[in-house]
Amino acid sequence: MDANYKGTPVRLYYIKYKRALTWTLLLTTNLSLTFSKAMELYQIRWSIEVLIRECKQYLQLGKSQNTDFCGQIADASMAMITYTILSLYKRFEAYETIGELFRNTEHEMLEKTILERIEIVILKILHDLLEILCIDVEETMCRLISANESSREVIALLNLVNQVDDKVVRNY
Repeated sequence: MDANYKGTPVRLYYIKYKRALTWTLLLTTNLSLTFSKAMELYQIRWSIEVLIRECKQYLQLGKSQNTDFCGQIADASMAMITYTILSLYKRFEAYETIGELFRNTEHEMLEKTILERIEIVILKILHDLLEILCIDVEETMCRLISANESSREVIALLNLVNQVDDKVVRNY
């Protein structure tokens, strides 16, 4: 149905989902949109709204006190990457809600700086890759870093990743 809202022409689509008791109204100012296209755009927008809300609620998006613009971008990027990883984990392995996944990792993620988060993600990927290829993780890291001080730190971080993995497995 076409209408006029405060001097602006709008198109109204009334929708009643299968089991809903009430009607839902979809309003657009683009009069050339078909119902199908309007619904498609609405669904995309709704997905984005859910992403932002859950990142703010569970991953502290927007709470960074960094005054550097690049730091703000990095914090937002890490929240989005974390959301993506948790969403994929939920889709492929877990049968719990996304909110429960966020609550389980929220405390752990808030304790880490952005650099620590990136290091752990990279090390986790490296660790998993080495395990898939049946290569000894510690020996490989020692060879890569040639037994200097930083190799001990990397090995300690890899051991930490293993401990976190063990804890997660035990909790499920």
